[in-house]
Amino acid sequence: ERLGGDLREGAPHDVDDLVAKLFECIHTARENSIEGVGAEIDNPIGRGLDRGLDSGGGNRLGANSLLETVVFGRRAGAAAAEYAQKSGAHPAAPESDLIEAQRQKFQMLMDRPDPGFTTAKLRLEMGVSMDKNVSVYRDEAGMQETLKTLQKLRAQFDKICVHDKGKVYNWNLYSTLEMENMLDVAEAIVVSALARKESRGAHARLDYTERDDDEWLKHTLVYHSPEGPLTDFSPVTITQWPPERRVY
Repeated sequence: ERLGGDLREGAPHDVDDLVAKLFECIHTARENSIEGVGAEIDNPIGRGLDRGLDSGGGNRLGANSLLETVVFGRRAGAAAAEYAQKSGAHPAAPESDLIEAQRQKFQMLMDRPDPGFTTAKLRLEMGVSMDKNVSVYRDEAGMQETLKTLQKLRAQFDKICVHDKGKVYNWNLYSTLEMENMLDVAEAIVVSALARKESRGAHARLDYTERDDDEWLKHTLVYHSPEGPLTDFSPVTITQWPPERRVY
């Protein structure tokens, strides 16, 4: 009764399966931050809280979490599946192989020896550093300090183990997988903020206090690479309203 919306979203599947069985899914990368994820209108894979093509945009200050994740999340999943089938960029792997790869990852985390620290410790250190140096007011020295902290935490995460060996509702496993993704997002936020040498909105740099439309009226793009996040930029398309400074 309390999962009516979820059951309706799962209407193509057997309701008994949805209620009675544990099912595996890809863990999320982010909940929200005041950025967006770029995507073309005809390829809406980045959706929900991450996107600008929905009810809240990339800047989710309207408390639209359920609408964004349930409605646009479902559309994103359908679009991603269609894109993967049509693109032909990568040969389709059997579902059993994908599930087995995830099982092996979970088992690896559970089988590792105790490194002497926990996921909670790493998450707390990351949160304290981000809150101290990468909140609304920020500067080069502080963000560089946090970037070094994140790099240290990533090296430590490669040794992390899951202490709870249970196979049902294992919150320790869930939070460890989440931590891996949070490190990715935190690094992307820091390197993009370091790259932008101006203040704009909630990005208020104490060492670059002015907004600079001549140089920085452009989107920041962050790409994953084995060496760490890479930054690039794309132009802003001006439509009906030209940009103006906020004056209160």
